[in-house]
Amino acid sequence: MIWEASVAQPKGTTEIERIADITSLPVVDGPLVYAVAYQGKIAAVDRATGRVTWSRDISSYTGINAEDARVYVSHAGGAIYALEYSSGKTFWRQGALINRHLSAPLPMGGVVALGDVQGYVHFLEREDGAFAARLRTEDSPIMSQLSELGTNGLLVQTRNGGIYAISLK
Repeated sequence: MIWEASVAQPKGTTEIERIADITSLPVVDGPLVYAVAYQGKIAAVDRATGRVTWSRDISSYTGINAEDARVYVSHAGGAIYALEYSSGKTFWRQGALINRHLSAPLPMGGVVALGDVQGYVHFLEREDGAFAARLRTEDSPIMSQLSELGTNGLLVQTRNGGIYAISLK
Protein backbone atom coordinates (compact mmCIF):
# COMPACT_ATOMS: atom_id res chain seq x y z
CA MET A 1 0.00 0.00 0.00
CA ILE A 2 1.34 3.43 -0.93
CA TRP A 3 -1.04 5.57 1.16
CA GLU A 4 -4.41 5.61 2.87
CA ALA A 5 -6.75 8.54 3.49
CA SER A 6 -9.95 8.81 5.51
CA VAL A 7 -12.85 10.78 4.02
CA ALA A 8 -15.52 10.22 6.67
CA GLN A 9 -15.56 9.24 10.31
CA PRO A 10 -18.64 7.36 11.58
CA LYS A 11 -20.50 9.27 14.28
CA GLY A 12 -23.80 8.90 16.09
CA THR A 13 -25.35 6.59 18.66
CA THR A 14 -27.16 4.08 16.43
CA GLU A 15 -25.95 1.87 13.59
CA ILE A 16 -27.96 3.94 11.10
CA GLU A 17 -26.54 7.24 12.36
CA ARG A 18 -23.01 5.84 12.01
CA ILE A 19 -23.35 5.06 8.30
CA ALA A 20 -20.59 6.96 6.53
CA ASP A 21 -20.18 5.09 3.27
CA ILE A 22 -18.16 6.13 0.26
CA THR A 23 -20.96 6.09 -2.27
CA SER A 24 -19.23 6.59 -5.60
CA LEU A 25 -15.95 6.06 -7.33
CA PRO A 26 -13.18 8.52 -6.54
CA VAL A 27 -12.36 11.04 -9.28
CA VAL A 28 -8.76 11.66 -10.29
CA ASP A 29 -8.03 15.10 -11.74
CA GLY A 30 -4.40 16.13 -12.09
CA PRO A 31 -2.49 15.80 -8.80
CA LEU A 32 -5.62 15.31 -6.68
CA VAL A 33 -8.07 12.50 -5.96
CA TYR A 34 -11.58 13.51 -4.89
CA ALA A 35 -13.91 11.33 -2.85
CA VAL A 36 -17.25 11.93 -1.15
CA ALA A 37 -19.11 10.04 1.56
CA TYR A 38 -22.74 9.80 2.60
CA GLN A 39 -23.20 11.51 6.00
CA GLY A 40 -19.61 12.62 5.68
CA LYS A 41 -17.42 14.92 3.69
CA ILE A 42 -16.01 15.61 0.29
CA ALA A 43 -12.22 15.58 0.33
CA ALA A 44 -9.31 16.26 -1.99
CA VAL A 45 -6.32 13.99 -1.44
CA ASP A 46 -2.84 14.52 -2.88
CA ARG A 47 -2.32 11.45 -5.03
CA ALA A 48 1.45 11.35 -4.44
CA THR A 49 1.39 11.55 -0.63
CA GLY A 50 -2.16 10.66 0.48
CA ARG A 51 -2.41 13.90 2.46
CA VAL A 52 -5.89 15.44 2.59
CA THR A 53 -5.45 18.93 1.10
CA TRP A 54 -8.99 20.09 1.87
CA SER A 55 -12.34 18.73 2.99
CA ARG A 56 -15.87 20.09 3.31
CA ASP A 57 -18.97 18.91 5.16
CA ILE A 58 -20.95 18.00 2.05
CA SER A 59 -22.72 14.63 2.07
CA SER A 60 -23.60 12.81 -1.15
CA TYR A 61 -25.01 9.41 -1.98
CA THR A 62 -24.62 9.67 -5.77
CA GLY A 63 -21.21 11.14 -6.37
CA ILE A 64 -18.96 13.76 -7.81
CA ASN A 65 -17.30 14.75 -11.04
CA ALA A 66 -14.42 17.08 -11.87
CA GLU A 67 -13.44 19.04 -14.95
CA ASP A 68 -11.62 22.29 -15.78
CA ALA A 69 -10.46 23.15 -12.24
CA ARG A 70 -13.91 22.58 -10.71
CA VAL A 71 -15.41 19.77 -8.70
CA TYR A 72 -19.16 19.21 -8.98
CA VAL A 73 -21.08 17.41 -6.23
CA SER A 74 -24.76 16.56 -5.69
CA HIS A 75 -25.55 17.08 -2.01
CA ALA A 76 -27.72 14.40 -0.35
CA GLY A 77 -30.41 17.06 0.26
CA GLY A 78 -30.57 18.12 -3.39
CA ALA A 79 -28.29 21.14 -3.78
CA ILE A 80 -25.57 21.13 -6.43
CA TYR A 81 -22.17 22.64 -5.66
CA ALA A 82 -19.35 23.76 -7.95
CA LEU A 83 -16.13 23.87 -5.91
CA GLU A 84 -12.67 25.17 -6.72
CA TYR A 85 -10.49 22.08 -7.19
CA SER A 86 -7.44 23.09 -5.13
CA SER A 87 -9.16 24.75 -2.14
CA GLY A 88 -12.77 23.52 -2.01
CA LYS A 89 -14.08 27.11 -2.12
CA THR A 90 -17.66 27.34 -3.44
CA PHE A 91 -17.99 28.87 -6.91
CA TRP A 92 -21.76 28.47 -6.88
CA ARG A 93 -24.57 26.51 -5.25
CA GLN A 94 -27.89 25.69 -6.90
CA GLY A 95 -30.47 24.96 -4.22
CA ALA A 96 -33.69 24.84 -6.29
CA LEU A 97 -33.64 21.03 -6.68
CA ILE A 98 -34.05 20.17 -2.99
CA ASN A 99 -35.39 16.66 -2.29
CA ARG A 100 -35.18 15.61 -5.96
CA HIS A 101 -32.70 12.74 -5.22
CA LEU A 102 -30.23 13.90 -7.86
CA SER A 103 -27.78 11.84 -9.88
CA ALA A 104 -24.08 12.57 -9.94
CA PRO A 105 -23.37 15.73 -11.95
CA LEU A 106 -21.90 15.37 -15.45
CA PRO A 107 -20.03 18.46 -16.70
CA MET A 108 -20.09 18.74 -20.49
CA GLY A 109 -19.41 21.78 -22.61
CA GLY A 110 -20.96 24.84 -21.03
CA VAL A 111 -23.42 22.93 -18.84
CA VAL A 112 -23.62 20.43 -16.01
CA ALA A 113 -26.24 17.69 -16.47
CA LEU A 114 -27.99 15.72 -13.72
CA GLY A 115 -31.06 13.56 -13.41
CA ASP A 116 -33.70 13.33 -10.70
CA VAL A 117 -36.23 10.98 -9.09
CA GLN A 118 -39.08 12.27 -11.29
CA GLY A 119 -37.37 11.39 -14.58
CA TYR A 120 -36.11 14.86 -15.46
CA VAL A 121 -32.64 15.70 -16.75
CA HIS A 122 -31.60 19.21 -15.66
CA PHE A 123 -28.91 21.27 -17.36
CA LEU A 124 -27.20 24.00 -15.32
CA GLU A 125 -24.86 26.70 -16.64
CA ARG A 126 -21.29 25.83 -15.65
CA GLU A 127 -20.37 29.41 -14.80
CA ASP A 128 -23.12 30.27 -12.32
CA GLY A 129 -25.41 27.23 -11.81
CA ALA A 130 -28.41 28.91 -13.47
CA PHE A 131 -30.92 26.63 -15.20
CA ALA A 132 -30.20 26.27 -18.91
CA ALA A 133 -32.74 23.54 -19.83
CA ARG A 134 -34.82 20.66 -18.53
CA LEU A 135 -35.97 17.50 -20.31
CA ARG A 136 -38.45 14.83 -19.12
CA THR A 137 -37.60 11.25 -20.02
CA GLU A 138 -40.33 9.16 -18.36
CA ASP A 139 -42.06 8.84 -15.01
CA SER A 140 -39.20 6.84 -13.50
CA PRO A 141 -36.12 7.92 -11.51
CA ILE A 142 -32.89 8.59 -13.37
CA MET A 143 -30.10 6.23 -12.28
CA SER A 144 -27.23 7.78 -10.33
CA GLN A 145 -24.62 7.90 -13.11
CA LEU A 146 -25.01 9.71 -16.44
CA SER A 147 -22.65 8.76 -19.27
CA GLU A 148 -21.04 11.14 -21.70
CA LEU A 149 -21.78 10.32 -25.34
CA GLY A 150 -19.26 12.05 -27.59
CA THR A 151 -18.63 15.76 -27.14
CA ASN A 152 -22.22 17.05 -26.92
CA GLY A 153 -24.32 14.14 -25.85
CA LEU A 154 -25.16 11.97 -22.91
CA LEU A 155 -26.81 8.68 -22.08
CA VAL A 156 -29.39 8.45 -19.32
CA GLN A 157 -30.87 5.28 -17.87
CA THR A 158 -34.06 5.18 -15.83
CA ARG A 159 -34.95 2.78 -13.05
CA ASN A 160 -37.65 1.22 -15.28
CA GLY A 161 -34.98 0.32 -17.84
CA GLY A 162 -35.35 3.12 -20.37
CA ILE A 163 -32.17 4.35 -22.06
CA TYR A 164 -32.15 7.83 -23.58
CA ALA A 165 -29.50 9.44 -25.79
CA ILE A 166 -29.65 13.22 -25.45
CA SER A 167 -27.83 15.66 -27.73
CA LEU A 168 -26.91 19.22 -26.74
CA LYS A 169 -27.28 21.96 -29.31
